[in-house]
Amino acid sequence: MALDPILTAFVPTPPLPAEIDFPAWRALSEADGAALVELVAEPGPEVAEKRIVHIPVEGGTIALAIYRPSLDETLPAHLYF
Repeated sequence: MALDPILTAFVPTPPLPAEIDFPAWRALSEADGAALVELVAEPGPEVAEKRIVHIPVEGGTIALAIYRPSLDETLPAHLYF
């Protein structure tokens, strides 16, 4: 949603750097997320299997981590984008 031009003077936006270090940004984002999870989440079940599936997309691939707990039953899914 676009910002009303009248309000732009009241909402300062910091300048973006000329180059963004995306690997460093992702690492910081993941560390922040892990710290938040440690604060608020309950421990999950033991993981019996973890596998990485690479999904081809334009310009590369996306790594999808699949975790399977040691339970032999139908389970819900959790997607993290």
